[in-house]
Amino acid sequence: MKNLKLLRARSSWTKQPGKQFIFLYPKYEVTAFSDGLSRITNDPERPRQYAYLNDKGEMVIEFQDQISGEFSEGLALGYTEKGYLAYYDKNGEIAVQTSYTRGRNFSEGLAAVERNRKFGFIDANGHTVIQPVYDEAHDFSDGLAVVRSQSLGSNLYGYINKKGVLVIKPQFLFASQFSERLAAVKTDSGFGYIDKSGKMIVALRYQFGKQFSEGLAAVQISQGKEEKWGFIDRQGNIVIAPEYQSVGEFKNGRCRVRTVDGSTGFIDRTGRFTPCAPWEYSEYDMVMVGYQNSQTGEIVITPQFLQAKEFSEGLAAVRSFSYPWKWGYINEEGTMVIAPKYDDAGSFKNGKAWVVLDGRQGSIDKNRRFVPDKAGYSPNYISPSEQLMADLYLAAMKEAYKLGNGGNGFIAVDTDTLYGLGPAGKLKIMNELKSLSPNVYEYSTIKNDKTKFQFKDGIIVRTINGTVLSATINSYTGETATISAASWFGILGAVIPEMEASLENGVWMLRVKRVAMA
Repeated sequence: MKNLKLLRARSSWTKQPGKQFIFLYPKYEVTAFSDGLSRITNDPERPRQYAYLNDKGEMVIEFQDQISGEFSEGLALGYTEKGYLAYYDKNGEIAVQTSYTRGRNFSEGLAAVERNRKFGFIDANGHTVIQPVYDEAHDFSDGLAVVRSQSLGSNLYGYINKKGVLVIKPQFLFASQFSERLAAVKTDSGFGYIDKSGKMIVALRYQFGKQFSEGLAAVQISQGKEEKWGFIDRQGNIVIAPEYQSVGEFKNGRCRVRTVDGSTGFIDRTGRFTPCAPWEYSEYDMVMVGYQNSQTGEIVITPQFLQAKEFSEGLAAVRSFSYPWKWGYINEEGTMVIAPKYDDAGSFKNGKAWVVLDGRQGSIDKNRRFVPDKAGYSPNYISPSEQLMADLYLAAMKEAYKLGNGGNGFIAVDTDTLYGLGPAGKLKIMNELKSLSPNVYEYSTIKNDKTKFQFKDGIIVRTINGTVLSATINSYTGETATISAASWFGILGAVIPEMEASLENGVWMLRVKRVAMA
């Protein structure tokens, strides 16, 4: 028997397609790898500091408060003790010292810097190569940078080259960086795409347009009273139909999307959708669970599970990190010996383990034979794991409501955001929320009710003595979590706290990290 104990770790993504890096700093926030290093933020209970890890998990720059940016082209922005902008190398030493007060990362050998609210550019030697004359300046991409300046005769956006020569005159209400030799731009006619000569390649006809990635660009298209996202190719042809609420960009052949019903997942280049949980949807800062040797500390089973339980009789119950997040059993080598298909699972004792399979409680033996309890199937059954998650959602939404609400005439719960819960779990939350209002509904069932919402041009602009509640789990281990909740009561009325949670004596204790107001 191997003396194994649970191990929690955070993960980040390297630039190698599909390669994930696990390291043992579960309390810290982490960014995805950039230029070979990942930035971590210290314990939130302390003054904010940053450290940097390489892909071996070695801390190459210790926690400090002078370097704060992510690395790009071997440099990360920070500040000197006197408050001036500086760029640091991967040893944590100042490589570029400036007399500027603000700046951006280096891109194609140049960095935008600011002095007296005017932007220019410096090179990697710290020399000013383009004088600070612009009201706004962005990173160079494909040899061009977006700039805006009243001194150019308008408040519109244009493009300069690396010599500071204006090559595409200011004419756009919005202009993006070039990507794959095209850039998204906007005029009064809408969004379209230009090439590096300024020629319009894709006509101005979209509500919004994102940068090209892997030959495709996300565009927002108006469909009656709704606006949905789809994808076009470089000729402007719709190749993935506009049917998404929000989208990312394609990386390694897939793209993160949120459907109109609130489901999150990934699509491939054909538009085929694969669902996933919000915590799986994120590209970084995920907490995973594995096992280490309790005596030597050696990692025996790499952290890869959403939840896990201690080993018993040579097996451990683990919850898959991938949709549909079912429980199975691994042996001490980390091999999945009982496939993850259970809604919940307990530890083995005397050759049997308690499980829930498709809503039915029962037990299995080590030969995977399932014996249902005499009570049989109960449609209202909530497994202990689901109960725990429901309690977390409930606590977070109550906290958001306490911080601000639109009245208690009614509460509408956006149950589409409550991932990991079945109908019984969602119903439990709605019943519990009756302590705040006697009238609790699913948002989808009343969103067109003009007695509860005020509309303008067919769009809800505010509630009428009521509040819409939702919540999103960002990371989750079963004992700790990060979660955001929203108490919404109007376009200009919403309270959105981001919280850390820890389970203490069976009760979720919340700590509000920050609160966004909208």
